[in-house]
Amino acid sequence: LPSLKELLVEAKRHQVSVIFDLLPLEDLHYERLVNITVETILQSGIDQQLILWLPTKFRKEVRLWAPGFRHIYGLESLDNKTRRFPRVNLAYQKLSSTEIREYHRNNISVNLFVVHAPWLF
Repeated sequence: LPSLKELLVEAKRHQVSVIFDLLPLEDLHYERLVNITVETILQSGIDQQLILWLPTKFRKEVRLWAPGFRHIYGLESLDNKTRRFPRVNLAYQKLSSTEIREYHRNNISVNLFVVHAPWLF
């Protein structure tokens, strides 16, 4: 497996996005993990627009450190008129084709994930 630095070098070279979901949130060193991850990304020189950031904890701080990261949110209700998120990350099993089209009609980008299991983290 490549290190984070090696992964970012390749992502930068090929201009591909990298999605980050740092778990578990309850970890005593979670803030440090976020700091090290963001610092490593910034030091890599990768275009910040290629970074898709899922973690909600410390999101405000991450926005300050790396304003170019694209922040991805969880389930977004299309009925929510007060707050509209431009991008969501959802389990493919929980969304129909019709719902995906509805998100797109509302200018919300959808990223679907297929695996969500403890062994992944």
